Amino acid sequence: MCFLTACGDNNDPTENIQPVTNDGTRSQDVNTNTTDSVFLNIGPVFVSLPSVIQVPENQRFIYQIEVTHPMNKGISFSLSGVDADQIDLSSSGTISFKHEKNYEDISNHKFEASVTISDGTIIESRNFIVMVTDVLENTFGEASFNNATLQ
Repeated sequence: MCFLTACGDNNDPTENIQPVTNDGTRSQDVNTNTTDSVFLNIGPVFVSLPSVIQVPENQRFIYQIEVTHPMNKGISFSLSGVDADQIDLSSSGTISFKHEKNYEDISNHKFEASVTISDGTIIESRNFIVMVTDVLENTFGEASFNNATLQ
């Protein structure tokens, strides 16, 4: 079954909804007096979450996800994926490392995960990769040479 619509006096396409059967004949057997039957349930949407995020070493913060819901429903977040055990995701969408990553101390500088958002009915997922980048350190200040500290 599909719906044949014609705008009424107020240019409201839901005002004169008429059900039509698949063979094109009009049907009187369907309740047509609500807009609820016309509009589909629309789920949450990612406004921003890049597929690749570069993060300088020695910091926990990765990214603040932005989401929206066209029907203003609450949105929950969940995290999964290969490196999800290395990453935290807050209920407000803040992604961070569980521990700071020092570029020189880790052999893998790439972390992969997926964020899923849900309004309790509809879910949407997005994969992302975090690349830890090297930062030039100790150009001024303290440095060490063998077991001595230079100042």
